[in-house]
Amino acid sequence: MGWRSWNAYGRNISQQRMTRVMDAMVDASRGVSLKDAGYNDVGLDDNYQRCASGIGETPHRGFHNWEVVGDATALTNAIDKTRFPDMKAMTDYAHSLGLRAGFYLNNCLCAERPLPHEHQEDAHYLGDALDVVRYGFDSVKIDNCGPYLDLERYQRLLNETAGDRYISVENCHWGETVPTHTWCPFSTYRTSWDIHMTWTSMFKNLQTMIKFTAKRRPLSRPGCWAYADMLEVGNLHSYEEDRSHFGAWCVTSNPLILGLDLFDSAKLDRVWDIITNPELLRINQEWAGHPGRLVRYTRPTAVSMIELEHFFADGLTREDSFHKESALHIFDDVQVIGTSVKPKMSTKTLTLTLTLALTLTLTLTPRFGLSR
Repeated sequence: MGWRSWNAYGRNISQQRMTRVMDAMVDASRGVSLKDAGYNDVGLDDNYQRCASGIGETPHRGFHNWEVVGDATALTNAIDKTRFPDMKAMTDYAHSLGLRAGFYLNNCLCAERPLPHEHQEDAHYLGDALDVVRYGFDSVKIDNCGPYLDLERYQRLLNETAGDRYISVENCHWGETVPTHTWCPFSTYRTSWDIHMTWTSMFKNLQTMIKFTAKRRPLSRPGCWAYADMLEVGNLHSYEEDRSHFGAWCVTSNPLILGLDLFDSAKLDRVWDIITNPELLRINQEWAGHPGRLVRYTRPTAVSMIELEHFFADGLTREDSFHKESALHIFDDVQVIGTSVKPKMSTKTLTLTLTLALTLTLTLTPRFGLSR
């Protein structure tokens, strides 16, 4: 659980903005902080580098240069010091707040080309690993835009250079590099292309989870989690869409990585009860032998329905029914424990009951003000 910069700010990121986000993560003015709720990793997503400043031929120069680091000579990242004057100070600040800090490699902005010599490639992988460790990062996202795609090599080098520190690795290869039941040199792996702040994008990304959450022997498991990308909660059309998006990620054990602007108070207030809901977070974090899965998918003439299922350590089962109506785009989040509960329908609202440790009543209003 955590936050990453891309969905909120894109390339408009700096050390100053990252440290402000860290402050926002521990702000308890709403009664509880995001860190208290479990969001403890703050990740930098691209655009820390000085493009075209590294070795290679113009116009295809990358952003890695030769550097001696300890006993090693490696190709390390050329950091843009105007925007990130002191990476180590930034991660130290995160740690002082009880947070983890996340880095980013194999960048998409000014993506690099393959280097012509094998020793240069080796030095590039080593330099990346050394940078993660020496700057004090606790996690790293490895994207799919450059040629440095050997996740097993990255994991081995991180293990060798980090000593007794554990560096968690996100495989962001857009569903192209996936684990087996015996091979998974990363902590999380993307099942999808990049998510966007639309209902359709979120819904498509959710469906890429199906093959990784089979009823028997699912590939998504502790230490090797399937991931349909960062959350767009707060960036979608309505509260109902935000809530449904978050619920779907929780039921399927997706890593919960926020991507909203934490300084937009109106937006944060709107989704606060969603992203800090203890029952939803319990559903996401608890493991009882299965990550959660698609139960049924039915498609009548106007409405598509997806039912998702999540298991609990106490043996109970939670099912969420999601209806997708072509005109309204409503998720009808029907939460069920143990028995089937039918939603109560009216012309303009849908009242649903979540039964877990307590009962909550949630009322959804149709999008665009239309009635069902």
